[in-house]
Amino acid sequence: MITQKELRSNKKMILGVTFLIKNCNIIKNSIYYEKINQNYWSNSINNYVYKQHTSTSKIFWGGELGFALEDDFGFMYGVSLGGEFGINDKRGITGQVGYILNTFVDNGFFDKYSFNMIPLQLGYKYYFDSNTSGAYLHGQLGVHVLMSSIQYTLTFYDIDPVTFQQTPIEEKISESDSQTNLSASFGGGYIVNENIDLGFRFNGILVDGGNFNYIAIRAAYNF
Repeated sequence: MITQKELRSNKKMILGVTFLIKNCNIIKNSIYYEKINQNYWSNSINNYVYKQHTSTSKIFWGGELGFALEDDFGFMYGVSLGGEFGINDKRGITGQVGYILNTFVDNGFFDKYSFNMIPLQLGYKYYFDSNTSGAYLHGQLGVHVLMSSIQYTLTFYDIDPVTFQQTPIEEKISESDSQTNLSASFGGGYIVNENIDLGFRFNGILVDGGNFNYIAIRAAYNF
């Protein structure tokens, strides 16, 4: 027979084992929930870092149409090529080069006239949604290489000292010039999808005696 003393001893042992099991379960659950908590914060941090550093770098080319806001100048057209380095999904650094031809309002004096520009600009883009869709703002700073050439005809008269007869003599004169001027632009646009980029900008160029300003729209394809 089991004595009362042995029963009390067995009871204490059972209580001790039960207490130990409970504490082990508590510790086990604590470790489990701690691991879940660590995984949660680790995933949250990773997702935040991924979101902040998700970038889309791209190359783009497109066509441009513009209108000069100056007298004697008209429509402008050309092409542009550039690239964008994505800082994150809402910000990007851009670089762009183009070639733009300007039409000139003929006043009847020049035989030929051309005025072309090569814009070289760096910029900063801010996307309201993401860099793959939606609206954005775009500011640029750089230079415009301005190239002009003219050809005109001057008519002189050779007068005979005896008969005083006038003989017209025509001389064709050609002149050209090239200069690099600081420029800045500000505008925005909308990305229809990841590939089609529609933009609008106001561009100002510092020239001798003032500014040469124009507005332009651009349709580009992103690679």
